[in-house]
Amino acid sequence: MDIRLDGRCAIVTGGAQGIGKGIATALAESGAYVIIADIAREAAVNTVEEIRAAEGRADALSLDITDVKQVDEVMNEAVKMGGKLDICVHAAGIHVAESFLNISQENIERLTRINAIGTSNVMRASLKRMIPNNYGKLVVLTSIAARTGCTDAHYGMTKAAQMHMAWCAAMEVAPYNINVNSIAPGFVYTGMWDTIIDTRCGAEKKNIPEERERCWKQAVEETMFKRPQTSQDIANMAVFLCSEQAKEITGQCFNVCGGSRMN
Repeated sequence: MDIRLDGRCAIVTGGAQGIGKGIATALAESGAYVIIADIAREAAVNTVEEIRAAEGRADALSLDITDVKQVDEVMNEAVKMGGKLDICVHAAGIHVAESFLNISQENIERLTRINAIGTSNVMRASLKRMIPNNYGKLVVLTSIAARTGCTDAHYGMTKAAQMHMAWCAAMEVAPYNINVNSIAPGFVYTGMWDTIIDTRCGAEKKNIPEERERCWKQAVEETMFKRPQTSQDIANMAVFLCSEQAKEITGQCFNVCGGSRMN
C-alpha cells in the first residue's frame, strides 16, 4: 500500500528522537510537511536537517507540553507555517524508574504533569485547530503498560489516561470529520527503555551490564515473535492512521508489540 500525505501539514510532539523521530521521518517520506515540536531543540533541528537531506520538508519548534500557553502558541505557529493543521502525532512523554511503593511524590506529579496533563494540552490545542477545517488526524502514543499491571505503576497510570483521553476525544470530534486513535508500542529500544530496564532489574542490579541485557532479552521473550519492535514498526502504523486509508478508524488503540498483548 503506497500511502501518500502530500499537501498535509503535520506536527509531531517529541519528534526529535526515539519513536517520535521515526514517525516524523516516515510522515515526511510520505510527502507531509512536518513540524517537529520538542523541548530538546538541538535534537529537533538535527532531525529536521536529516529529513531535509532526504528531500523532505520539515521545520522545528521548541515546545514544553506542560506549558498550556506555549502549546497554544506553537499550534498557532504551526498553522501559520503550514497554512493549516491536518495531522498531530503526540509522542512526547517520560518514564520514571520507581516502583509503586517507593516512587517519590515529586515523580508522581512529574509523570502526571508531562504524560497526562501535557497530553491533554496537546490534544485540545491541536483539535481546536482542526475543527474549523472539518478535517484532522490525531494519533497519541501510549504504551502496552496501559493494558495490564506492570512494575511501573504510575507510568502505566498516565499511559492509560492517554488512551482514555483519545477514546473520549474521538467521540467528541467525530462530527468534525476528525479521527483520533492511539498506538501502544511494545519493546522498542530507545532511551526510555534504559529507565524501564532500571525498574525491571531492580536497584541492586541495574548497573550490571549482564543483568541489563538479561532483562531486555526477558522482555523480548514476552512477544510471540521473540524479537523487539523498531521505531519504523510504530511509524508504519502512525502513517496509516494519518492517511485516508484509515478514514473509518477512530476511537481505537492499536498494540504494535509483536503479540505480547492481545487486548
